[in-house]
This record gives sequence, C-alpha cells and structure tokens, in this order.
Amino acid sequence: MADEQVLKGKRVAVVGFAKSATDVATLAADVAAESHLLYRKAQWKVPRYFGNLINMRYLLFSRFSEAFFNAPRKTAFQKFLHTAGKPMVWMQWRGLELLLKKQFSLKACNMLPSHRIEDQISCSLGVAPTGFYDKVKSGAIRAQQTEIERIEGDTIHLKTVNPCRQTYSFAVRASGKPSISWTNNTAGTSSARRDTSSCSATSFTPTYQTWDS
Repeated sequence: MADEQVLKGKRVAVVGFAKSATDVATLAADVAAESHLLYRKAQWKVPRYFGNLINMRYLLFSRFSEAFFNAPRKTAFQKFLHTAGKPMVWMQWRGLELLLKKQFSLKACNMLPSHRIEDQISCSLGVAPTGFYDKVKSGAIRAQQTEIERIEGDTIHLKTVNPCRQTYSFAVRASGKPSISWTNNTAGTSSARRDTSSCSATSFTPTYQTWDS
C-alpha cells in the first residue's frame, strides 16, 4: 500500500486470500483499530524460509524440485517420476504440506486448505507475509471463512446460515473477483443501524479501494 495512514484507527475489512489481501490484513493489524479478513477459500502459502532456515527456492524452485510439478511437457526423468516414481511425488507433496501445517499452525488458525498443494502450486502459490498466521492465531487479524452476498454502503452482507451483516469504515477488495456488488455510500455519514444478528455493527461512512491480487 502507498500510505498505511489511510488505515489508521479504522475498522478494516479485507476481502480475499491472495497476496494483496493477506499483505493488507497484516498491515492493518498493526495500524488499524480492527483488521478483518473475509475469504471464501483458504489457500496454501509458503514462508520465505522453511523452519526459518531453508530458503523456499531450494525446496520449490530448484531444477530438481520442479521435476515434481506435473508439467504438460516432461523430460525423461519427469516421465519416470510421474509413472513408476509416483509414490515419491506423493510423499514430496505430503511432506511439504506437513511442514506448512506445523510452521504456520494452520489447524489452530482454522486455515487448513481443503485441496492438495500440488493442485495449486502450478498456478498460484503465494508467500505468506511475515507474521500473518501469528496474527490470525492471536486474534489481531479476525479471519472469517465466508461468502459475500452483497455490499451496500458501509454494510457487508455475508452468506451464512443465519444472515449476518457487518459494518466497516474502510474496505479493501483484494480478491480479484469482479462478481461482488460494491455499492459505495457517498451521501455522508450513514444512519445508525440496529443489527439483530450475532455480528456486532457500528455505522460508518466507508472508503472502498481495490488491490489487484
């Protein structure tokens, strides 16, 4: 972000789980009054250093490790790995998942992805911002796996079993999903709302910004 001061003292909602979303949520946890992360699906993320020792590029982006990717065009060694050596490929990915689960405490954060890491790694595997999972675990980032029905003014309507709405003073859409309806309230300070759901709500005039993931 160009100026973190725009988040200072605000109740911030960040929508998404890609790099931009987790970057802004982590920053907001340090400077905003509250940092909320609303995401539909948890994704695998990697640290810059596995176990705070091994640079990620040695485990993921060396010539040897790239042989474990299921590439459309394979060398003779890759063809062997993905046929006779398939158990070795399976063990490589499960071992990597175990490392990430332990280092990031994914179960404690309630952010364990439901898909295999190899199903994601070929298209988008982001680097976790420093301290992101620690802040989720401590509650500094209030993360909620949900879907957004619509956004009206300062209110985000969530798709839940019990309809829920929350209000924020600053919202960041970093999901890359243009299907969400964002209606900005530009009429000045919005009127107070009585919220009968389980979500606490305070009324604000929001500012909406979009970051590409």
